Amino acid sequence: GPGSNGINALQASLMDVTGAVAGTTKVKNGRERVFHIDNDPNRVCVMGMANVADGQKLTGKKSVDMRNLLADILTKETADAITCIAANDRCLIVGRESGTLHRYLLPHMTLEGKYVVRCRPHQIALNCNSTKLGIIDINSVMTILDLDARSESNGQAVLGEQLAFERKDAWDMLWASDNADLIAVMEKTRLYVFRNLESEEPVLSSGYLSKHADLQIKAAMLDEILAQPINPTPDMVVDFPTKSLRDVREMLHTVGVDDAYEYIEAHPHPRLWRLLAEAALERLEFGVADKAFVRCNDYPGIQFVKSLKSLNDRVKQRARVAAYFERFDESENLYRDIDRKDLAIDLRIMLGDWFKVVQLVQSGGGVGDDELLRTAWQNIGDYYASRQKWNKAVQYFASAKDPASLIECYYLLEEYASLEKLVRVIPEGSPLLKDIGRKFQSVGMSEAASLAFLKAGDVKAAIDCCVLLNDWDKAVQLAQEHEFPQIEGLLAKYASHLLDKGDKLQAIELYRKAGKSTQAATLLASLAQEAGRSKVNPLGAKRLHVLAAMEMEELRTRVLDTQLKTMGLKEEETTQRDMDEEYELGTMNLKPQRTQVTVAQATAATLESLVQHDAATGENRSLDNAWHGAEAFHFFMLAQRQ
Repeated sequence: GPGSNGINALQASLMDVTGAVAGTTKVKNGRERVFHIDNDPNRVCVMGMANVADGQKLTGKKSVDMRNLLADILTKETADAITCIAANDRCLIVGRESGTLHRYLLPHMTLEGKYVVRCRPHQIALNCNSTKLGIIDINSVMTILDLDARSESNGQAVLGEQLAFERKDAWDMLWASDNADLIAVMEKTRLYVFRNLESEEPVLSSGYLSKHADLQIKAAMLDEILAQPINPTPDMVVDFPTKSLRDVREMLHTVGVDDAYEYIEAHPHPRLWRLLAEAALERLEFGVADKAFVRCNDYPGIQFVKSLKSLNDRVKQRARVAAYFERFDESENLYRDIDRKDLAIDLRIMLGDWFKVVQLVQSGGGVGDDELLRTAWQNIGDYYASRQKWNKAVQYFASAKDPASLIECYYLLEEYASLEKLVRVIPEGSPLLKDIGRKFQSVGMSEAASLAFLKAGDVKAAIDCCVLLNDWDKAVQLAQEHEFPQIEGLLAKYASHLLDKGDKLQAIELYRKAGKSTQAATLLASLAQEAGRSKVNPLGAKRLHVLAAMEMEELRTRVLDTQLKTMGLKEEETTQRDMDEEYELGTMNLKPQRTQVTVAQATAATLESLVQHDAATGENRSLDNAWHGAEAFHFFMLAQRQ
């Protein structure tokens, strides 16, 4: 046997492989097995290679025993080497040089038995039900072994029986995946198909067999593919029908469905019955089609034939059959020939071909054209929207009058002016207005967002939007118009937060936007006093005092204007009321009384403004005459110049 260095290197190599597998895949412990071909896997094997590779999971004597056993398996030699294997979902067949074949049951890897053949197998293949095994030996001779056969020789039971079948110069074979008695064999440049060991007419081919199902064999021309691997063409993979499939096609084309029915009954296969059903449908022979669909267990086909029988027009039947075979243009033309555009429209709607639906409707497709057109335009818009072609989608959504989809498209296209137009068009109270408001809010357009929220009837959302976007002027205005007192507390809280951060200028700007002139003037006056105490920048202190005084002047002007507007409104109401009363009495001399009311209201308005101004400046007497600070620093700087 090999030396200790070779053993260690071989063992380390396997440990690396199993460790990589354990680290990259999720495998259950104990599912991997390593055993020697000369041993029974149920008695001598190493299980759980991931654990063996991970030294932390197995420690102590158990780990040593497992690793020693693995080393013995890896280094043990055999005089009968493995030459080929074949497997399906049921069993694993292992071929050896001596002609012995081991059969293991999957997934438990139990040794079910051993077969002996009179050759050295080079390639083996299992059929779909694991009853037969095709064998090609090193001399390119192909034989078939019956795995279920049992016999006795010299009083001993012998598994398997080699059938009376032999082919020379074979180099590839493939059993059918749906027929246990059908096998394709490549001999030199010919493709043979054997059914129950009887050969069909060969076909010229040099392809490698890749698939065998539905009486059709797929072969890959590997020589041509390897000659130009970068740009292979579809004709490098060829489909070869079996003889029975070719014969049925020829019979359906030349003879008719009745003779084909008899032939298929003698050579039944689901693919042949399906072929017969399709041919019978083309000829509108529904009795034969129904029987064929039953024989190939095609329940939808049976229901389709039943629906065709219920139609009383052969043209409609041909149109339905053409649609069944995906010849939709032909089906549409048949419907139009009998002046049934409505059926053609229904066909296109079922297919989701809304472009054709629009064409048919615009050419005159029946009643309900407007509604159907809107539905078609809506679906075409969805088609372009799913492909992110928003400009085209907008056109069809506009034609379909679908504001919800238009909102999304305009938002993605950043056409906010179009969104503002939609706000004016959408009726009040619509939930779409809230959606538009949220979209405007997401891009910082507080004015447009608040208008959308207000039209939707959600005043609180409009105020919250202005607050979040720092548009306090608009927020305070809306709160005053709609009597939302909570805005004062929120404003004060935010201003306190800014002052805690030491950002007085930001707080002043906040108060100015909110129309809180008193608070803004107070902060400006405090900044001016700080600048004055520093005695560094008297000009800056003067400017701050001027700003504070201007804020107080703005407050005074706003209060007086408000009172005067209120006074004028009351005067107009009183005058109108007196005119109505005296008109009924027959007298119209109103001038002295109107003058008396006007003077009284003006006096009351002036007193009210003075009271409000005094209340605003009561907490800070420096604001009572805010210009004094500016005058003081002005005279101070003039004195310094002299």
